[in-house]
Amino acid sequence: MDKIKFKQAVDQILSPHKFVRNKNIWILKSPEINKVISVYKSYYSDSYYIDFGFIINNLELNDLKMHVFKRLGASDYDEQLLIDRILSLDSSMLEQERVSQLRSLIEGQVLSVLERINAESDLLVYIQSLPNLNMIPFVVKNYFRLTSHKNVKG
Repeated sequence: MDKIKFKQAVDQILSPHKFVRNKNIWILKSPEINKVISVYKSYYSDSYYIDFGFIINNLELNDLKMHVFKRLGASDYDEQLLIDRILSLDSSMLEQERVSQLRSLIEGQVLSVLERINAESDLLVYIQSLPNLNMIPFVVKNYFRLTSHKNVKG
């Protein structure tokens, strides 16, 4: 499978869910938040990464690509190996199997999260459910008033 077929496969998975492609980014727009899926190639190998998350429409992006995001991955070692194999075009996986596994991966780990969050209030609940807020940009924490003055330096 080459990179064109890989991106076409991602497009075929996301199009029925109303995501619109712009180069390597698929966006589903709504009044309060936009849902974003970004697929990009590794600099070091013929493999891909998938990031997904949200843009809050009432908040400037500045240098951010998304306000809240997560990289597709797993904490389980064997599961992460499978994800790496699916996303690596160097791996010896038949095209039909790769597309099937990719669909399962995107629907199970990406769309399952994105489809639950449709408004800022949903996004706030999601953020508060995270084990910590280290990956949440300060501007987002501030927007949702998740910072306290005693914890902020300066």
